[in-house]
Amino acid sequence: MMSDKEIGELAATLAPILIAQVQAKHHEFWIDPKSHYDEHQGLREMLVEYKQAKGIFWRAFIWVLAAGAAVVSGIGVFQGWFK
Repeated sequence: MMSDKEIGELAATLAPILIAQVQAKHHEFWIDPKSHYDEHQGLREMLVEYKQAKGIFWRAFIWVLAAGAAVVSGIGVFQGWFK
C-alpha cells in the first residue's frame, strides 16, 4: 500500500511524461494548461465586469424612473395651483 506522500511523488514524476505523450499524439487538439487557466481567468473577469455594469444599469434606470415620477408629480401639483 502506498502512502499519500508516495502517491504525490509518483504523480509529480509521471505527469510531465504523460503530458508530453499526449502533446505528441494529439498536438492539434492540445490546449496548454496555463493558457487554458488564463482564459478562464479572463472569462471570470468579464463576468465580474458584466455584473457590475448590470448593477450600474439598474441603479441608473431606477434613478431615472424616480426622477421622472417626481417631474410628473411636480407638473400635476403646479397645474393644480394655477387652476
